[in-house]
Amino acid sequence: MTHIEDDTSWPLNLPAEPSWGRWFCVAAVLVILAGAAALAAAYWVPAHGGVDQNGYLAGGRVLVERGLEGLRPRNAVTGQYDPYQYVGRMWVGVDLGTPRERFYPKYPVGLPAIYGGLLLLGGPRLGPILAYLVSPVGMVLALAGVFFLARLILGSVGAVLVTAVMATSPVTLGLMDNPNSHAVALVFVVWGMYFAFAWWKGGGLWRAVLAGLLAGYAPTVRYTEGLLVLPLALIVVLGAWRGRRSWRQGMILLLVWALPVALLVAYNLLAMGHLTGYDPTAESTGFSWAYFAVNWQTMLRQLLDLGLIFVFPLALLGLLAMLGAVPRLGLVLAAWIVPNLLVYTLYYWAPDGFGIGYLRFFLTSMPALVIAAFWLLLWWRGYLEATGAPLGLRGPWLLFPGGVAALAVALQLLAALPMLESDAAQRVGLEAGVQTVRDQAPPGSVLFTSDTQLLNDLQFAGKYELYDSDLFNRLFVQRLPDMDPDEPQGWQPQRREELYARLKDLDQRALDGEFRGLVVQMLHARRRVFIVQPRRLGLWPLNRALRPGLQVHFVADWDNPWPVESWAPRKGIPRPPRGPRPGPIRPRPALLRAGWALYEVTQ
Repeated sequence: MTHIEDDTSWPLNLPAEPSWGRWFCVAAVLVILAGAAALAAAYWVPAHGGVDQNGYLAGGRVLVERGLEGLRPRNAVTGQYDPYQYVGRMWVGVDLGTPRERFYPKYPVGLPAIYGGLLLLGGPRLGPILAYLVSPVGMVLALAGVFFLARLILGSVGAVLVTAVMATSPVTLGLMDNPNSHAVALVFVVWGMYFAFAWWKGGGLWRAVLAGLLAGYAPTVRYTEGLLVLPLALIVVLGAWRGRRSWRQGMILLLVWALPVALLVAYNLLAMGHLTGYDPTAESTGFSWAYFAVNWQTMLRQLLDLGLIFVFPLALLGLLAMLGAVPRLGLVLAAWIVPNLLVYTLYYWAPDGFGIGYLRFFLTSMPALVIAAFWLLLWWRGYLEATGAPLGLRGPWLLFPGGVAALAVALQLLAALPMLESDAAQRVGLEAGVQTVRDQAPPGSVLFTSDTQLLNDLQFAGKYELYDSDLFNRLFVQRLPDMDPDEPQGWQPQRREELYARLKDLDQRALDGEFRGLVVQMLHARRRVFIVQPRRLGLWPLNRALRPGLQVHFVADWDNPWPVESWAPRKGIPRPPRGPRPGPIRPRPALLRAGWALYEVTQ
């Protein structure tokens, strides 16, 4: 059967828009983007102590400094294997417990590669700042992509409404200044889908290449973005009916998509010997229908209460209506939305409560959900006009989509701003600690602390030999076996087992001896040694472990504010999957101030 090249499978026939209207909508979107950028700037803090963020940020430093060699704990004095050096919990180990021991972030290498490149570009001082700008800049670019994508489907007015709702979602705003993977993944997903839809509508080899390249880079940032191949494949099949040239372009799109994915798999196999970094932690097995039975209500409730306030039910109705009225477009959006929702409802880690910890997994499917919601509103308005409904019925409906968007924007901002305040306050305290250490301790110094947030950030933003003080704490060592190695979990079980096997026979006096011996070794090598611990502990624990022969001097201190939340009574949930879980919570503005002090150890 022969197909005419200019026949189109594009299912929509939008009315022509006056040029002044299109430019007015572009101006409106620029105002929305400027507002989002202003909010990001207001709450931007160039510091983050999260374990996930450490995997991406410090992983970028290790990638450009060590390449496939990974992070190898080595004593700064002897150059030999040093099992006490700090390694973040989201890193997986290879050849554990041997002199060949090395570590890699369990996350895909795409985002660390971006951060590592910026470190090379900006150097030790400017590089970290550039890295912390990636998420806010990326989120603004992603929102611009949301507008252009939605304009293909809804026209300019609908695209403005979609962008406004998407820009004010607490999930979008909460991740805008967060240096984890979600904002960057959204950039590649949205722009990849924009070029894929543009190719579906009008063809063009360059659109196919850009769609494949951008959408294909997304799985190198987050593995589950590989699900995007499903709507891409549908678009290729639907768009390829224009003719042979479109078939060739569609195949090129898919081949280009597969290229970065193949490079990612090759890197993982060469570095870790696994297809993904999640395999050694058993997290890649943490998907089951037992978890779905517990999580589905959480997923729906959180998307309604915090993800897309007031819009989420309309999105589900819109998707169903689209499958009936415009089935080709509905199938593509369903292939984008449903697999993502399903996978993370099957996932073992789905914390309930007032926060975006779980909702962040759904960020890259939210543009499609908002588009489906406003397609329903605009389609129904057009349906009323086409059927000649009375003006009294049609008139109010003309304003209804804008009213829905305005209400959603107001409710979402009301929910998001307290969260942004709380998160920024915590990070300001961390930044104060990081800056204090960098001001007082020269590069190359040795730092001991149990503050893992400080360790996580300094491993990326500083040049120090870092040690986790908890490894010299008998109570911490005794808790290491408190896990089931066969259950999915973030911290690699083999790492915990190896740590426990090495430290379990040492009592507190022996651990103090290990600590003191390491300090003395560094001092004899003329390395400066610093310790950070809670200010309330004072000097007594340090003097107990280090005297006689060593002196501890106070250097500086700072406050780190932590958000306080009021939790509702907890209700037990039988296994599987997770045991007790919290009920709904409401944030409180009160803050606890955790004081930290920096000390230096001398002979």
